[in-house]
Amino acid sequence: MTTLQIPNRPFASELITGLALPDGIFEIAFGELMINAHVQNAGSATVTTASVYLESISDPDIAIVPATPLITDLPPGGARLLRWRADFTRATPGKKQVSFVCIDASGNRTHLIQEIFVTRTTFDARSNTVAMQTPEGVLRAGFPLVVRPIDDGCCGRGVGGPGSGSGGGVGGGGGTGGT
Repeated sequence: MTTLQIPNRPFASELITGLALPDGIFEIAFGELMINAHVQNAGSATVTTASVYLESISDPDIAIVPATPLITDLPPGGARLLRWRADFTRATPGKKQVSFVCIDASGNRTHLIQEIFVTRTTFDARSNTVAMQTPEGVLRAGFPLVVRPIDDGCCGRGVGGPGSGSGGGVGGGGGTGGT
């Protein structure tokens, strides 16, 4: 029987940069994410060969790309990071159960269930607020209006006028060209 376990909550990482999202949070706005899980040998003997696959997620709208990574020569207490690609575009926010299946060298199967959190973040331009739907409720944050001068002197907008050498006009340099 396999002694593999997943001691910590699976976590998400972004596809392009590989940057991890906070503990167990999978944001729908990212679309495709990697589901990462540290698989650990909790036994006293080396796991010579085992495989792990992500069997299912409690939200049928999360599409998982099937993969069955192979683990070889995992010493006692050792861990490996395994990854699966998934599309969260159509997911619904909330707590989700993720089912992993470990298959040891003799074919014995062990089911491991972990929980993740799916969130949806949206921006409302009318109210200048961000809303994040989480399993515990909705978190809203407003952005203050930016106060800046009407005439910031940049790019020749109203500072000095023609001929002042303050920029502006096609070709830059300002000025009237004087005849």
